[in-house]
Amino acid sequence: MAVYTHLSGNELRGHLEKFNVGELLKATGVAGGTVNTIYDVSTTQGRYILRILEERTVTDARFEESLINHLAERGLVVPRMLEASDGVGFILSINENQQLSLFEYLPGRELAVFELTRDHAEQIGEFLGAMHVAAEGLRRRRRNRFSPQRVEGILKRCQVAMEGDERATDLDWLATELSRCEWPRYLKRGVIHGDLFVDNARFHKGVLCGVLDFEMASNGPLAYDIAVAIMDWCFSSGEFDADRASALVTGYRRKRELDKFEQSQLLSLCVYAACRFTITRFYDFEVRVRPDAERKYKDYRHFLARTKSLLALSADTFNELVFR
Repeated sequence: MAVYTHLSGNELRGHLEKFNVGELLKATGVAGGTVNTIYDVSTTQGRYILRILEERTVTDARFEESLINHLAERGLVVPRMLEASDGVGFILSINENQQLSLFEYLPGRELAVFELTRDHAEQIGEFLGAMHVAAEGLRRRRRNRFSPQRVEGILKRCQVAMEGDERATDLDWLATELSRCEWPRYLKRGVIHGDLFVDNARFHKGVLCGVLDFEMASNGPLAYDIAVAIMDWCFSSGEFDADRASALVTGYRRKRELDKFEQSQLLSLCVYAACRFTITRFYDFEVRVRPDAERKYKDYRHFLARTKSLLALSADTFNELVFR
């Protein structure tokens, strides 16, 4: 989340009128994310999140819409999307590559890194397992935008942009590790969140009350979704936290069991996820410098450290620690 498209008060009012949610009282841009425009808005009828998907087609937005509504109908803690009053549905297409949606404001709050516990990780794992099972009936499909081939392409763009820069050393190291990553075939596939980081979950008094930001959701290996979650929920100061990882996997298996092959590939998927997020974060914050955007800087070195921490583990050690 961030602010790339700056909306005036009149523009915000014009968009909100289409959702019939009352008069605008207050709007604040949210600068905490990476790729989309977010406004926290209050009206005479309540509090909402207005989001503009940047550089996304209406087809992308429709997949997310279908998934969120599908999960909500099955009782998962996801934000409700509001339907526009003129019958166009839940998505307002500003132009070909900007799609606007309005969401209910979820209760609870984002956890700080120092607050994370085994219990939080276990609840996230349980949500992921429940989501994977619940989404089995979803008919819409969407390709994962961050396949190994595309991530390799992003890395090459970073290398060209950073030629002669001292940070190029990190990119060369990533290129070597990425070349060793394999995208395992024959893993069970389904709908994945793809971005279940700490800032995409809300807790109230220790209880998970909302998971948001499904714009990265796609079809892909289910075990990869676990690896992505592990990458953000199960590290402390760059070091792998096996206790939290074990809790996350335990919570997941409470809703959906992992087969032996999925278990054997989880470390490899974690390493790939760590490389992927290091590379895309490098691209988003070191290459695509956007001085006009309101967003918090996110240092790619955080995920670089996590990649190195994982590579220090053997597959046997990782499995012994995680699958207790």
